[in-house]
Amino acid sequence: MPRATAYVRLLRPENDVMMGVIVIVGALVAGSGSLPASSSLLIGFLVGFALAASAMVLNDIADVNIDRLNDPSRPIPSGQVSLRSAWALFGLLSAAGLALAALQGVPELALAAISYAVAVSYDLRGKRTGLPGNMMVAFTGVSPVLYGALLSRGINLTVALEALMIFLAMVGREIAKGVADVEGDRANGIRTLAVVVGPRRAALASLGFFVAAVSLSPLPPALGLVNPVAYSVPVALADVGFLLSSISVVRDPSRPTALRAKELQLAMYAVALVGFALGALRYI
Repeated sequence: MPRATAYVRLLRPENDVMMGVIVIVGALVAGSGSLPASSSLLIGFLVGFALAASAMVLNDIADVNIDRLNDPSRPIPSGQVSLRSAWALFGLLSAAGLALAALQGVPELALAAISYAVAVSYDLRGKRTGLPGNMMVAFTGVSPVLYGALLSRGINLTVALEALMIFLAMVGREIAKGVADVEGDRANGIRTLAVVVGPRRAALASLGFFVAAVSLSPLPPALGLVNPVAYSVPVALADVGFLLSSISVVRDPSRPTALRAKELQLAMYAVALVGFALGALRYI
């Protein structure tokens, strides 16, 4: 594998881009369809991208021993990227993300710093705690929505509801990922729900979080907060994808099924974000 491709795998750019896009969606939702200046949005996107990428790199650094069992083809355990290079890349991305946040104001820097601290704490210690660690990851997934809202008109009821949906669904996905990685996690003393209570019960817990997220999705249109059609069509599609994927893991809590489910769930996050964004455009 070419060296550049190894670094791309290390950064997981699809996740980093999604974090940047979530910043923009948060700004759009908070502004009820209006956006702040394009320069502010671009910097906000780059903050989300850089800090997410730094967390991805640190995750692979911290997980090098686990990946030797679960995924030995990853860039660091396979030797394609050295630990020294990975640490340097982590430091560069961290500094860039926080410096850009400082350009946008004290509230933005404070939120970015808190989210960054939670991400680092998770990678170094929190992932061994199971469900609390899953919630730490979910917070880092929600914080870009809140960051985007700060760039616009502030956190309102719509932002709060959609952030809660994202949080619950992300906890569900993190639990499902534990089902996929149960062998390596058990060998390395990581107490995911799948390790503590078994893969099937963990899959049921994952389904419960997705059901909770889906149950909140009718509230924004019911309360008149969003464009009902533009919001409901993509969000309903995402809801179906979330539920079907999580049910599949309950039925077959094996690594291949859980891996397929987590990939589908990531795609459904993107679909839900489209619904959140379109729902903010009240008059289309």
